[in-house]
Amino acid sequence: MRQYRLKNAVKGLKAWLNRRYVFQDFPVRFIVSTGRTGTKFFEKFFNKNFSRIEARHEPFPDLHRLSVSKFRDRMDLQQSSRQFILERAEILANVKQKDNEVYIESSLYLASLIPEIEDIFGDYKILHVVRDPRTFVVSAYNKRAMEKGSYLFHGDDDVRRRLNSNDFPEDPYFGKWEKMSRFERICWHWVKFNSLISSSIRNHEHYKMMKFEGIFYDDKNKSLGDVSKFFEIDKYQMSDQFDDSISQKVNINSDKLIDEYSGWSKEMKDHFEKIIYPDAKKYGY
Repeated sequence: MRQYRLKNAVKGLKAWLNRRYVFQDFPVRFIVSTGRTGTKFFEKFFNKNFSRIEARHEPFPDLHRLSVSKFRDRMDLQQSSRQFILERAEILANVKQKDNEVYIESSLYLASLIPEIEDIFGDYKILHVVRDPRTFVVSAYNKRAMEKGSYLFHGDDDVRRRLNSNDFPEDPYFGKWEKMSRFERICWHWVKFNSLISSSIRNHEHYKMMKFEGIFYDDKNKSLGDVSKFFEIDKYQMSDQFDDSISQKVNINSDKLIDEYSGWSKEMKDHFEKIIYPDAKKYGY
């Protein structure tokens, strides 16, 4: 298996190197967030409503390992950009071979890879979707880390070695991760991942922040139209009205481990206010 992956990696790197200057100008669009913000929905939405566009949600390899290794292995930008190229070269080559004009990828693992995106690509856009932290915490707490497994997101038995406060020496919760409850960890996740995105942006002409609620609960056609205009793909739209699938939820939680904010205990609300509130105001919550 390792030999197979290495062979594919080398093939991907060669593919990228052979087309590096072509891809420098190839339009790529990224949707980044904390997760639990409808990123899986976007794959279906764009592929169904637009021509000459290929959208993917967390394609293999999903960049999780790189998003963590760049901090734990102290990779410099040149190293992490090279690895990003290696993991996306074959995908982008395939997209271009099919005569698609734009590639769109949505993934929470891109949240810590903004510098690499800005370093590698020339024609890129980054949409940052921010969700009300109260509903995010409920959704994330009820989230299973594997679709058919019993591992809880940020639980002690989570099989993915996710970024945590111990990966950031300057973080106020550095060295405290093991003592934090799962609820506190998820609150920390909302703060840190939004911060990783917003603090890393250098070229704001390529960046747009939108609220999850505005996209999915207000005027969906208008909000998604705004996304398509920002991505400069509205000319590929196949109809004046988007497909009715925009009203259907994707990646729904099947379990309910905690209730909505009004049903939280005082202790939970206190932890929430302490960890999240200062940053929530930055995003209008």
